[in-house]
Amino acid sequence: MHLPFEEMKVRLESLRCLASDHIGTNYEESRDPYQQRPYHSRWHTFDTHARFVSLASAVRNRNPDLISESDIMAGEAAAFAHDTDQTCMYVTGPFGKMRKRFSGPIEGASAIWCIRMMDQVGGFTPSQKEVAAEAIMGTVPAWDGVKNRLIQPNLRPGVKLATILLAIADLGGGVMGGTAFAKEGRLVFVEDNLFVLEALLETGMRDVPSNAQFLCEKIVAYMGSQIGFLKGVADRLEEEILPLVLVEVRDPIRSVCTGTTAADKACRGVWEWTQEMADKKDYMNLFRFMGYRV
Repeated sequence: MHLPFEEMKVRLESLRCLASDHIGTNYEESRDPYQQRPYHSRWHTFDTHARFVSLASAVRNRNPDLISESDIMAGEAAAFAHDTDQTCMYVTGPFGKMRKRFSGPIEGASAIWCIRMMDQVGGFTPSQKEVAAEAIMGTVPAWDGVKNRLIQPNLRPGVKLATILLAIADLGGGVMGGTAFAKEGRLVFVEDNLFVLEALLETGMRDVPSNAQFLCEKIVAYMGSQIGFLKGVADRLEEEILPLVLVEVRDPIRSVCTGTTAADKACRGVWEWTQEMADKKDYMNLFRFMGYRV
């Protein structure tokens, strides 16, 4: 690095503030309810960054030669910027209005934004910009229809360790544990399944929609699906991701990803609770729990 470590931390903090302002202004604080992003928010961004740092620190504590401070800082910059572009289109799904993200192009746009901000705050080297861009592209999601789980197809042999660690941090899973994974799951539902928001907006966000039972059934089914989604994340870590890294790196990563059992318990608890609320026809409380402002 051209600048001292402490000075680079100051530059990184400046980039964090830029990302926070960008996400807040364009998404969280938008007056257009369809433009708001309950999941792809500052909360998810900062949690992803914290998870990345935990993973990178565990690896570096095992052996400083496994990942450099320079690559860690580049990965941190990528974590702050990885969701800064959330361009989408609205489509009509089987149940109504849905959000469709342009997976791949939006990560590419986020990587461009990241490099531009790295240039703006100054101090980052060309190699760090390359690491940051690759790390963001490593978070591109896709669906494996055979194994029925989410994958990140840009994770291939030869990618930087920072890229792999950010991809793990982005999905969370066992890195999170407890109720955090279940919380992210419900916010993804709110962000993508706009037919629920649409029905609530028609009532002025005050009254029970006429199709409330149908909407709550979809919520319950989705929250139940999070149990299988979590298992897919955990299985893929062992089957596909860890084989990409050196043997010496695997146990440090595992030491951070210990929360799968707790996350599974939380997901099951949330699923049961949403089912109970739906059975009681306590629709408005269920909507509030999911994060709708009713």
